Amino acid sequence: IGGTSAGSAVQSGGPMLSNGTAEEALKHGAIVSPPPASGCARSGDCIGGLDEDTFTFWPDGGLGLAPGMIVDTHFSERARELRLLKLLSATGTRFGIGADETSALHLRWHDEDTVDIRALGASGGWVFDASPGCSDRAFRAQAYYVAPGATLHVDAQGARWQDTFPETLTQAKLRSAKDALDPGALRIAAQQMAEPASKAMLFNAIRVRAIDGQVSLSWIDATRVSYGAGAAYSSIGPLQIEVSPWAGCIADGGHE
Repeated sequence: IGGTSAGSAVQSGGPMLSNGTAEEALKHGAIVSPPPASGCARSGDCIGGLDEDTFTFWPDGGLGLAPGMIVDTHFSERARELRLLKLLSATGTRFGIGADETSALHLRWHDEDTVDIRALGASGGWVFDASPGCSDRAFRAQAYYVAPGATLHVDAQGARWQDTFPETLTQAKLRSAKDALDPGALRIAAQQMAEPASKAMLFNAIRVRAIDGQVSLSWIDATRVSYGAGAAYSSIGPLQIEVSPWAGCIADGGHE
């Protein structure tokens, strides 16, 4: 079974995204509502105080073909990472996947809780293993960028690479990005972090558009990199991704 764009999102087995931008998700959160009608802002007939960018979702999910997961699309290109992370945190859903454009994430299920995720196409996509959030604006996850040639195994214990990755170097190397909501910003940061000698590198977006806050993407002890022969992108993960303010915020039951 396959689908593109909405045909992928509807396969969600957890709550299903139905509309909205990452910026609106961070500003106003996730709203249980049918999506606003396309063009309603221009025609002046948006209902319920919503506008065309409002972040809405269906709590009962989609077709359930990806049990326990929220599926998103056009992912890096439309900077939808924080939108998905926000919905995972708001709904208590553990796993989220986002496929990049001209790419596919192939899910091969062994049972309802166990799946292998393999990337196909030009780039690949993200898999998030979320920790419980402790406020509307503070949430975190372990993040994996799965590039063509790599397979991620996901079960009730978490996510882990099926591949044997080479040892990576450990010299610190810092970089920064302008805005976490710029198209492709987190994918670019992850790829920079996959470069040799980049361990312990931090990516920081000290401001997220009109929203005060910070996103950090950092190595942890378990992080591995696969450079992939001939692949345009590297696989890397788990990386710790945090949306702050997180200082002083302790979430119980996290997936470390």
